[in-house]
Amino acid sequence: MAKKLLIAFVLLAALLWAGHQAAQEYTQRLRTPIDGEVGYDTLREIDVNDTRQWVQVRGTNRDNPTLMFLHGGPGAPMMAMGPAYQNAWEQHFNVVQWDQRASGKTYFSQTVPPPSYTEMLADAVAVAGWARTFTGQERIYLLGHSWGTMLGSDLAREKPDWFSAYIATGMVVDIPTNERTGYAHTLHLAERMQHTEAVAELEALAPYPRADGSLPIQAMETLRYWQTTYGVGLSHRYGPRTYRELAAHLFRSPDYSLVEATFFFRDLAELWAPLYQTIERYDVRTGGGSFQVPVIFLLGRHDWQTPSVLAEDFFWHELEAPHKRLVFFENSAHTPFLDEPEMFARELAAVRQIGL
Repeated sequence: MAKKLLIAFVLLAALLWAGHQAAQEYTQRLRTPIDGEVGYDTLREIDVNDTRQWVQVRGTNRDNPTLMFLHGGPGAPMMAMGPAYQNAWEQHFNVVQWDQRASGKTYFSQTVPPPSYTEMLADAVAVAGWARTFTGQERIYLLGHSWGTMLGSDLAREKPDWFSAYIATGMVVDIPTNERTGYAHTLHLAERMQHTEAVAELEALAPYPRADGSLPIQAMETLRYWQTTYGVGLSHRYGPRTYRELAAHLFRSPDYSLVEATFFFRDLAELWAPLYQTIERYDVRTGGGSFQVPVIFLLGRHDWQTPSVLAEDFFWHELEAPHKRLVFFENSAHTPFLDEPEMFARELAAVRQIGL
């Protein structure tokens, strides 16, 4: 019996591996062709503050400006999903994807203790410096998504001479207000649709955040589940299919092995808990509302994970920058580059005219 189970397991693993290989080859064929003599197509580990971390640089022309992408989370890298949205970016930029400390491919490079915000920001500074050196460009463009806007806002203010412009999508302004506002709207949706299961689970979270301001990770995950289900979380386009769509992109990724793909299915709450406790009172205004670089907000109209209404209010009433621009994506939620990739790519290309 044991022998038969072993044979069945080996056959299943072989089929899974073969399917993964075929899916990777299919996705690779859909990617932007890059001539290594004139563009960048590199995936490598680099030294970052006594750790080894993974970066990818892709672009069709080395003379194009460089765009560094700070993914969300913490611990939610987007490199594996890049082929779903990034092809058009590569026509206009040399795109630097970075799997941050303890995230994605980097998670498997070495074991590290729970990261701190100070370490993550120092890593962002180091990787931005590496990107400038690698591409030979003194100034680059910076794009932050969700948690990446927290790092991005601080990085852009700390090193304004390094960046031609700062672009924020899924902009985080004030986490306590962010969570209260998103929770209230999601509960309202559940009540309006008379969705008793959702109402019960959401009401069980109250008060949210807790009276002491804390945000338990499990409570946040429950809220994120219902926000995503209703199309006001990760994706408006996919709604309740969002997680299946992301898993499909992950399985097809040419840049992740099957082992590396397991990162997204691991329970890492204990790893991230100390960082969450540090940032649960984050407010971008603590560092001031003034930026010395052009600032562009690309916001999903249906984003209630990081409510775009809060980012819009901050943009018009508190943000100061030498140039600022706000664009709403009417059919998007928290991730406009997945919901409306063509429009997002056009808006990114337009940013090239700023800060030159």
